[in-house]
Amino acid sequence: MKRRVLALTLAILAFSLIGVFAYLKSGEGMGIVLWIILCAFISIPLIAYATIQIIFSGVYRDRKHLPSMNHSDSPSVIVIIPTRNDPSIFDALPDVLMMDYTNFKVCVVDDSDNINFLENLKKLESDRVSVLHREKRVGRKGGAINYGLDWLRQSSREPEFVAIFDADHHPTPDFLTKAVSIAVETGKPIIVGWQPHEIADNDVFGKLIRVSWRATAIDFDSQAKLGFAPIFGGSAGLFDYGWLSKVRFNEKAFSEDWDISIRAYLREGNHPIIFRDDLRAVGVVPEGLKEYIPQQIRWAEGAIAALRQNFWAIITSPKLSIRTKIGLFYDGLQWAQSLLIVISLLLIWGWFTSGSLVPLGVSIGLIVYYEVGWVSRLLLATQIERFTLRSTVSVFLFAHLMLYAMLPVYFYATLRGWLLDIGPWHVTKKRKEEKLQAKELSL
Repeated sequence: MKRRVLALTLAILAFSLIGVFAYLKSGEGMGIVLWIILCAFISIPLIAYATIQIIFSGVYRDRKHLPSMNHSDSPSVIVIIPTRNDPSIFDALPDVLMMDYTNFKVCVVDDSDNINFLENLKKLESDRVSVLHREKRVGRKGGAINYGLDWLRQSSREPEFVAIFDADHHPTPDFLTKAVSIAVETGKPIIVGWQPHEIADNDVFGKLIRVSWRATAIDFDSQAKLGFAPIFGGSAGLFDYGWLSKVRFNEKAFSEDWDISIRAYLREGNHPIIFRDDLRAVGVVPEGLKEYIPQQIRWAEGAIAALRQNFWAIITSPKLSIRTKIGLFYDGLQWAQSLLIVISLLLIWGWFTSGSLVPLGVSIGLIVYYEVGWVSRLLLATQIERFTLRSTVSVFLFAHLMLYAMLPVYFYATLRGWLLDIGPWHVTKKRKEEKLQAKELSL
Protein backbone atom coordinates (compact mmCIF):
# COMPACT_ATOMS: atom_id res chain seq x y z
CA MET A 1 0.00 0.00 0.00
CA LYS A 2 2.87 2.38 0.75
CA ARG A 3 4.21 1.83 -2.74
CA ARG A 4 0.82 2.73 -4.21
CA VAL A 5 0.72 6.01 -2.30
CA LEU A 6 4.27 6.85 -3.33
CA ALA A 7 3.64 5.86 -6.94
CA LEU A 8 0.47 7.98 -7.05
CA THR A 9 2.29 11.00 -5.63
CA LEU A 10 5.18 10.72 -8.05
CA ALA A 11 2.75 10.22 -10.94
CA ILE A 12 0.89 13.42 -10.03
CA LEU A 13 4.14 15.37 -9.81
CA ALA A 14 5.39 13.98 -13.11
CA PHE A 15 2.05 14.68 -14.75
CA SER A 16 2.12 18.23 -13.41
CA LEU A 17 5.58 18.91 -14.79
CA ILE A 18 4.57 17.46 -18.14
CA GLY A 19 1.58 19.83 -18.08
CA VAL A 20 3.85 22.82 -17.46
CA PHE A 21 6.13 22.03 -20.37
CA ALA A 22 3.27 21.02 -22.65
CA TYR A 23 1.42 24.25 -21.98
CA LEU A 24 4.50 26.41 -22.44
CA LYS A 25 5.33 24.53 -25.61
CA SER A 26 1.96 24.46 -27.32
CA GLY A 27 -0.50 26.62 -25.36
CA GLU A 28 -3.39 24.61 -26.77
CA GLY A 29 -4.85 21.13 -27.13
CA MET A 30 -3.53 18.57 -24.67
CA GLY A 31 -1.30 21.23 -23.10
CA ILE A 32 -4.37 23.19 -22.00
CA VAL A 33 -6.03 20.05 -20.60
CA LEU A 34 -2.95 19.23 -18.58
CA TRP A 35 -2.69 22.87 -17.48
CA ILE A 36 -6.27 22.76 -16.10
CA ILE A 37 -5.44 19.60 -14.15
CA LEU A 38 -2.27 21.23 -12.86
CA CYS A 39 -4.14 24.35 -11.74
CA ALA A 40 -6.61 22.21 -9.81
CA PHE A 41 -3.76 20.23 -8.24
CA ILE A 42 -2.09 23.45 -7.06
CA SER A 43 -5.04 25.72 -6.32
CA ILE A 44 -7.34 23.44 -4.32
CA PRO A 45 -4.82 22.65 -1.52
CA LEU A 46 -3.53 26.24 -1.33
CA ILE A 47 -7.03 27.70 -1.18
CA ALA A 48 -8.03 25.11 1.42
CA TYR A 49 -5.01 25.87 3.61
CA ALA A 50 -5.47 29.62 3.38
CA THR A 51 -9.19 29.36 4.15
CA ILE A 52 -8.60 27.13 7.18
CA GLN A 53 -5.97 29.54 8.51
CA ILE A 54 -8.37 32.47 8.14
CA ILE A 55 -11.07 30.51 9.98
CA PHE A 56 -8.66 29.52 12.75
CA SER A 57 -7.60 33.14 13.21
CA GLY A 58 -11.25 34.16 13.57
CA VAL A 59 -12.12 31.39 16.02
CA TYR A 60 -9.15 31.73 18.38
CA ARG A 61 -9.43 33.51 21.71
CA ASP A 62 -6.46 33.84 24.05
CA ARG A 63 -7.14 31.98 27.29
CA LYS A 64 -4.33 32.65 29.74
CA HIS A 65 -6.36 32.51 32.90
CA LEU A 66 -8.69 29.54 32.64
CA PRO A 67 -9.57 28.38 36.14
CA SER A 68 -7.93 25.32 37.66
CA MET A 69 -10.18 22.37 38.33
CA ASN A 70 -8.80 21.06 41.61
CA HIS A 71 -9.63 17.63 42.99
CA SER A 72 -9.35 16.56 46.61
CA ASP A 73 -7.19 13.57 45.63
CA SER A 74 -3.86 13.87 43.83
CA PRO A 75 -3.14 10.96 41.47
CA SER A 76 0.54 10.10 41.22
CA VAL A 77 2.53 11.64 38.36
CA ILE A 78 6.03 10.97 37.05
CA VAL A 79 7.56 13.70 34.88
CA ILE A 80 9.87 12.19 32.24
CA ILE A 81 12.46 14.55 30.75
CA PRO A 82 14.62 13.10 27.95
CA THR A 83 17.87 14.99 27.40
CA ARG A 84 21.13 14.75 25.50
CA ASN A 85 24.01 17.11 26.26
CA ASP A 86 21.50 19.91 26.82
CA PRO A 87 22.57 22.33 29.59
CA SER A 88 19.09 23.92 29.52
CA ILE A 89 17.96 21.31 31.98
CA PHE A 90 20.00 22.88 34.79
CA ASP A 91 18.00 26.08 34.43
CA ALA A 92 14.65 24.43 33.77
CA LEU A 93 14.57 21.69 36.43
CA PRO A 94 14.07 24.08 39.38
CA ASP A 95 10.92 25.42 37.72
CA VAL A 96 9.70 21.86 37.11
CA LEU A 97 10.14 21.08 40.82
CA MET A 98 8.33 24.30 41.77
CA MET A 99 5.03 23.17 40.23
CA ASP A 100 2.33 23.35 42.89
CA TYR A 101 1.07 19.79 42.38
CA THR A 102 1.64 17.72 45.51
CA ASN A 103 2.20 14.19 44.22
CA PHE A 104 4.83 14.05 41.50
CA LYS A 105 8.44 13.05 40.94
CA VAL A 106 10.88 13.58 38.08
CA CYS A 107 12.75 11.04 35.96
CA VAL A 108 15.50 12.44 33.74
CA VAL A 109 16.53 10.04 30.97
CA ASP A 110 20.01 11.02 29.81
CA ASP A 111 21.46 10.13 26.41
CA SER A 112 24.56 12.29 26.75
CA ASP A 113 28.04 11.24 25.70
CA ASN A 114 29.70 13.99 27.74
CA ILE A 115 31.09 12.67 31.04
CA ASN A 116 31.16 16.09 32.70
CA PHE A 117 27.54 16.73 31.71
CA LEU A 118 26.47 13.38 33.17
CA GLU A 119 28.37 14.00 36.41
CA ASN A 120 26.69 17.37 36.85
CA LEU A 121 23.33 15.82 36.05
CA LYS A 122 23.85 13.13 38.67
CA LYS A 123 24.30 15.86 41.27
CA LEU A 124 20.64 16.76 40.76
CA GLU A 125 19.44 13.40 42.09
CA SER A 126 17.30 13.54 45.21
CA ASP A 127 14.26 11.86 46.70
CA ARG A 128 12.21 13.68 44.01
CA VAL A 129 14.59 13.41 41.05
CA SER A 130 15.97 10.23 39.45
CA VAL A 131 18.59 10.33 36.70
CA LEU A 132 18.83 7.38 34.29
CA HIS A 133 21.70 7.12 31.81
CA ARG A 134 21.31 5.07 28.63
CA GLU A 135 24.53 3.47 27.47
CA LYS A 136 22.90 2.34 24.24
CA ARG A 137 21.19 5.36 22.74
CA VAL A 138 18.70 3.65 20.45
CA GLY A 139 15.26 4.78 19.42
CA ARG A 140 15.98 8.51 19.66
CA LYS A 141 13.66 10.59 21.86
CA GLY A 142 10.89 7.99 21.69
CA GLY A 143 13.37 5.35 22.81
CA ALA A 144 14.43 7.50 25.78
CA ILE A 145 10.82 7.93 26.92
CA ASN A 146 10.16 4.20 26.54
CA TYR A 147 13.29 3.53 28.60
CA GLY A 148 11.82 5.65 31.36
CA LEU A 149 8.51 3.78 31.12
CA ASP A 150 10.34 0.44 31.39
CA TRP A 151 12.26 1.67 34.43
CA LEU A 152 9.02 2.68 36.13
CA ARG A 153 7.56 -0.77 35.55
CA GLN A 154 10.67 -2.69 36.58
CA SER A 155 11.17 -0.65 39.75
CA SER A 156 7.48 -0.89 40.73
CA ARG A 157 7.05 2.88 40.62
CA GLU A 158 4.18 2.91 38.17
CA PRO A 159 2.18 6.16 38.46
CA GLU A 160 -1.31 6.99 37.27
CA PHE A 161 -0.06 9.63 34.86
CA VAL A 162 3.15 10.46 33.02
CA ALA A 163 4.03 14.03 32.03
CA ILE A 164 6.61 14.68 29.33
CA PHE A 165 8.72 17.84 29.10
CA ASP A 166 11.73 18.83 27.05
CA ALA A 167 14.97 19.70 28.81
CA ASP A 168 14.46 23.45 28.30
CA HIS A 169 10.83 23.57 29.46
CA HIS A 170 9.80 25.85 32.32
CA PRO A 171 6.22 24.81 33.12
CA THR A 172 3.88 27.23 34.84
CA PRO A 173 3.30 26.38 38.53
CA ASP A 174 -0.22 25.07 37.91
CA PHE A 175 0.60 22.95 34.84
CA LEU A 176 0.17 19.55 36.50
CA THR A 177 -2.75 20.66 38.69
CA LYS A 178 -4.72 21.70 35.62
CA ALA A 179 -3.60 18.83 33.37
CA VAL A 180 -4.41 16.12 35.92
CA SER A 181 -7.79 17.70 36.67
CA ILE A 182 -8.68 17.69 32.97
CA ALA A 183 -7.51 14.09 32.57
CA VAL A 184 -9.55 12.91 35.58
CA GLU A 185 -12.70 14.74 34.49
CA THR A 186 -12.57 13.76 30.82
CA GLY A 187 -10.94 10.34 30.95
CA LYS A 188 -8.93 11.15 27.82
CA PRO A 189 -5.49 9.52 27.45
CA ILE A 190 -3.57 12.61 26.27
CA ILE A 191 -3.75 16.17 27.58
CA VAL A 192 -1.46 18.59 25.76
CA GLY A 193 -0.28 22.16 26.19
CA TRP A 194 2.24 24.16 24.24
CA GLN A 195 5.64 25.83 24.48
CA PRO A 196 5.79 29.64 24.33
CA HIS A 197 9.38 30.35 23.28
CA GLU A 198 9.84 33.47 25.36
CA ILE A 199 13.34 32.93 26.71
CA ALA A 200 16.24 34.55 24.79
CA ASP A 201 13.93 36.07 22.18
CA ASN A 202 15.99 39.26 22.14
CA ASP A 203 16.33 39.71 18.36
CA VAL A 204 14.12 39.45 15.28
CA PHE A 205 14.90 35.74 14.87
CA GLY A 206 13.90 35.04 18.46
CA LYS A 207 10.72 37.04 18.11
CA LEU A 208 9.83 35.13 14.93
CA ILE A 209 10.23 31.84 16.81
CA ARG A 210 8.03 33.20 19.59
CA VAL A 211 5.33 34.29 17.13
CA SER A 212 5.55 30.96 15.27
CA TRP A 213 4.80 29.03 18.45
CA ARG A 214 1.92 31.37 19.23
CA ALA A 215 0.59 30.67 15.72
CA THR A 216 0.85 26.96 16.48
CA ALA A 217 -1.20 27.48 19.64
CA ILE A 218 -3.79 29.34 17.56
CA ASP A 219 -3.99 26.34 15.25
CA PHE A 220 -4.27 23.76 18.02
CA ASP A 221 -6.84 25.71 20.03
CA SER A 222 -9.01 26.38 16.98
CA GLN A 223 -8.71 22.76 15.87
CA ALA A 224 -9.90 21.65 19.29
CA LYS A 225 -12.90 24.00 19.17
CA LEU A 226 -13.89 22.93 15.66
CA GLY A 227 -13.20 19.20 16.08
CA PHE A 228 -10.25 19.19 13.66
CA ALA A 229 -7.91 16.87 15.58
CA PRO A 230 -5.31 18.76 17.64
CA ILE A 231 -2.08 16.80 18.07
CA PHE A 232 0.64 16.25 20.66
CA GLY A 233 3.02 18.82 19.20
CA GLY A 234 6.32 17.96 20.83
CA SER A 235 6.42 17.88 24.59
CA ALA A 236 4.52 19.52 27.46
CA GLY A 237 1.83 16.90 27.76
CA LEU A 238 0.21 14.49 30.23
CA PHE A 239 -0.48 10.85 29.36
CA ASP A 240 -2.50 8.17 31.09
CA TYR A 241 0.25 5.79 32.18
CA GLY A 242 -1.74 2.61 31.50
CA TRP A 243 -2.57 3.76 27.99
CA LEU A 244 0.97 4.92 27.20
CA SER A 245 2.60 1.77 28.57
CA LYS A 246 0.56 -0.23 26.05
CA VAL A 247 0.86 2.08 23.04
CA ARG A 248 4.43 3.33 23.68
CA PHE A 249 6.40 5.64 21.43
CA ASN A 250 7.56 4.43 18.05
CA GLU A 251 11.35 4.21 18.32
CA LYS A 252 11.76 4.18 14.54
CA ALA A 253 9.85 7.43 14.05
CA PHE A 254 11.87 10.62 13.73
CA SER A 255 8.80 12.67 14.63
CA GLU A 256 7.64 10.65 17.61
CA ASP A 257 5.02 13.19 18.69
CA TRP A 258 3.25 13.12 15.33
CA ASP A 259 3.42 9.35 15.13
CA ILE A 260 1.82 8.77 18.52
CA SER A 261 -0.84 11.40 17.77
CA ILE A 262 -1.95 9.60 14.60
CA ARG A 263 -1.93 6.23 16.34
CA ALA A 264 -4.00 7.68 19.19
CA TYR A 265 -6.70 8.82 16.77
CA LEU A 266 -6.69 5.53 14.88
CA ARG A 267 -6.90 3.59 18.13
CA GLU A 268 -9.38 5.68 20.12
CA GLY A 269 -11.44 7.56 17.52
CA ASN A 270 -12.26 11.24 17.25
CA HIS A 271 -11.24 12.88 20.53
CA PRO A 272 -8.34 11.16 22.34
CA ILE A 273 -6.31 14.38 22.66
CA ILE A 274 -7.38 17.48 24.55
CA PHE A 275 -5.50 20.71 23.93
CA ARG A 276 -5.54 23.48 26.52
CA ASP A 277 -4.12 26.87 25.68
CA ASP A 278 -3.41 27.61 29.35
CA LEU A 279 -1.13 24.56 29.79
CA ARG A 280 2.21 26.21 29.09
CA ALA A 281 5.84 25.25 29.45
CA VAL A 282 8.05 28.14 28.41
CA GLY A 283 10.89 27.14 26.08
CA VAL A 284 14.19 28.58 24.87
CA VAL A 285 14.81 29.91 21.35
CA PRO A 286 17.21 27.85 19.16
CA GLU A 287 20.75 29.22 18.83
CA GLY A 288 20.26 30.38 15.26
CA LEU A 289 19.61 29.29 11.69
CA LYS A 290 22.30 26.62 11.88
CA GLU A 291 20.19 24.85 14.51
CA TYR A 292 16.80 25.94 13.23
CA ILE A 293 17.12 24.51 9.70
CA PRO A 294 17.92 20.88 10.73
CA GLN A 295 15.11 21.09 13.30
CA GLN A 296 12.63 22.15 10.63
CA ILE A 297 13.82 19.42 8.26
CA ARG A 298 13.29 16.79 10.94
CA TRP A 299 9.83 18.08 11.83
CA ALA A 300 8.70 18.36 8.21
CA GLU A 301 10.18 15.05 7.16
CA GLY A 302 8.79 13.27 10.20
CA ALA A 303 5.27 14.66 9.79
CA ILE A 304 5.13 13.72 6.09
CA ALA A 305 6.54 10.24 6.76
CA ALA A 306 4.07 9.54 9.58
CA LEU A 307 1.18 10.68 7.41
CA ARG A 308 2.38 8.58 4.48
CA GLN A 309 2.75 5.50 6.64
CA ASN A 310 -0.80 5.88 7.97
CA PHE A 311 -2.42 7.39 4.86
CA TRP A 312 -4.89 4.63 4.02
CA ALA A 313 -5.57 3.82 7.65
CA ILE A 314 -6.73 7.42 8.20
CA ILE A 315 -8.74 7.55 4.97
CA THR A 316 -10.57 4.27 5.61
CA SER A 317 -10.95 4.44 9.42
CA PRO A 318 -14.63 4.15 10.44
CA LYS A 319 -13.76 5.65 13.85
CA LEU A 320 -12.73 9.02 12.46
CA SER A 321 -15.08 11.78 11.35
CA ILE A 322 -14.48 13.85 8.22
CA ARG A 323 -13.39 16.79 10.42
CA THR A 324 -10.84 14.66 12.24
CA LYS A 325 -9.40 13.39 8.96
CA ILE A 326 -9.20 16.94 7.59
CA GLY A 327 -7.40 18.03 10.77
CA LEU A 328 -4.84 15.23 10.51
CA PHE A 329 -4.13 16.02 6.87
CA TYR A 330 -3.98 19.75 7.61
CA ASP A 331 -1.27 19.16 10.21
CA GLY A 332 0.59 16.45 8.33
CA LEU A 333 0.78 18.29 5.02
CA GLN A 334 1.50 21.79 6.27
CA TRP A 335 5.14 21.63 5.21
CA ALA A 336 4.15 20.13 1.85
CA GLN A 337 2.65 23.50 0.95
CA SER A 338 6.21 24.41 -0.04
CA LEU A 339 5.93 22.00 -2.95
CA LEU A 340 2.84 23.78 -4.29
CA ILE A 341 4.27 27.26 -3.75
CA VAL A 342 7.49 26.35 -5.55
CA ILE A 343 5.49 25.03 -8.52
CA SER A 344 3.34 28.20 -8.50
CA LEU A 345 6.42 30.43 -8.51
CA LEU A 346 7.91 28.41 -11.37
CA LEU A 347 4.67 28.84 -13.28
CA ILE A 348 4.73 32.59 -12.70
CA TRP A 349 8.23 32.69 -14.13
CA GLY A 350 7.16 30.47 -17.03
CA TRP A 351 4.10 32.53 -17.79
CA PHE A 352 6.18 35.71 -17.76
CA THR A 353 8.36 34.21 -20.45
CA SER A 354 5.38 32.86 -22.43
CA GLY A 355 3.51 36.17 -22.37
CA SER A 356 0.18 34.70 -21.23
CA LEU A 357 -1.52 37.04 -18.75
CA VAL A 358 -4.57 35.06 -17.60
CA PRO A 359 -2.67 32.11 -16.08
CA LEU A 360 -0.24 34.58 -14.53
CA GLY A 361 -3.14 36.34 -12.81
CA VAL A 362 -4.51 33.03 -11.55
CA SER A 363 -1.17 31.96 -10.12
CA ILE A 364 -0.45 35.33 -8.51
CA GLY A 365 -4.00 35.33 -7.11
CA LEU A 366 -3.36 31.99 -5.44
CA ILE A 367 -0.16 33.23 -3.85
CA VAL A 368 -1.87 36.42 -2.65
CA TYR A 369 -4.80 34.52 -1.16
CA TYR A 370 -2.42 32.13 0.54
CA GLU A 371 -0.54 35.13 1.91
CA VAL A 372 -3.80 36.52 3.33
CA GLY A 373 -4.38 33.31 5.29
CA TRP A 374 -0.79 33.09 6.48
CA VAL A 375 -0.54 36.77 7.38
CA SER A 376 -3.85 36.80 9.28
CA ARG A 377 -2.49 34.23 11.70
CA LEU A 378 0.91 35.94 11.92
CA LEU A 379 -0.58 39.35 12.76
CA LEU A 380 -2.96 37.84 15.30
CA ALA A 381 0.02 36.16 16.99
CA THR A 382 1.98 39.43 17.19
CA GLN A 383 -1.09 41.17 18.61
CA ILE A 384 -1.55 38.56 21.33
CA GLU A 385 2.15 38.74 22.17
CA ARG A 386 1.74 42.53 22.51
CA PHE A 387 4.55 43.39 20.16
CA THR A 388 5.24 47.03 19.46
CA LEU A 389 4.57 48.35 15.97
CA ARG A 390 8.30 48.32 15.26
CA SER A 391 8.64 44.69 16.39
CA THR A 392 5.56 43.69 14.40
CA VAL A 393 6.90 45.25 11.21
CA SER A 394 10.37 43.72 11.64
CA VAL A 395 8.92 40.27 12.36
CA PHE A 396 6.50 40.60 9.45
CA LEU A 397 9.31 41.41 7.00
CA PHE A 398 11.69 38.81 8.41
CA ALA A 399 8.94 36.15 8.37
CA HIS A 400 8.38 36.73 4.66
CA LEU A 401 12.09 36.50 4.00
CA MET A 402 12.23 33.24 5.95
CA LEU A 403 9.09 31.87 4.28
CA TYR A 404 10.56 32.06 0.80
CA ALA A 405 14.15 31.36 1.84
CA MET A 406 13.01 28.16 3.57
CA LEU A 407 10.94 26.93 0.60
CA PRO A 408 13.81 24.81 -0.83
CA VAL A 409 14.43 23.37 2.65
CA TYR A 410 10.79 22.37 3.13
CA PHE A 411 10.64 21.13 -0.48
CA TYR A 412 13.65 18.90 0.23
CA ALA A 413 12.19 17.67 3.55
CA THR A 414 8.82 16.95 1.93
CA LEU A 415 10.40 14.74 -0.70
CA ARG A 416 12.49 12.94 1.94
CA GLY A 417 9.36 12.34 4.01
CA TRP A 418 7.52 10.83 1.04
CA LEU A 419 10.45 8.62 0.07
CA LEU A 420 12.22 7.58 3.28
CA ASP A 421 11.27 5.87 6.53
CA ILE A 422 14.38 6.88 8.46
CA GLY A 423 15.86 10.36 8.58
CA PRO A 424 18.72 12.09 10.40
CA TRP A 425 18.35 12.89 14.08
CA HIS A 426 19.33 16.32 15.27
CA VAL A 427 19.20 17.63 18.83
CA THR A 428 18.55 21.36 18.59
CA LYS A 429 20.96 23.51 20.57
CA LYS A 430 19.27 26.35 22.43
CA ARG A 431 20.49 29.79 23.34
CA LYS A 432 21.90 30.39 26.77
CA GLU A 433 19.08 31.26 29.09
CA GLU A 434 18.77 34.70 30.49
CA LYS A 435 17.93 34.71 34.15
CA LEU A 436 14.20 35.08 33.62
CA GLN A 437 11.34 33.89 35.72
CA ALA A 438 9.84 31.84 32.93
CA LYS A 439 6.75 30.97 34.90
CA GLU A 440 5.91 34.66 35.20
CA LEU A 441 6.16 35.22 31.46
CA SER A 442 3.10 33.11 30.68
CA LEU A 443 0.91 34.02 33.61
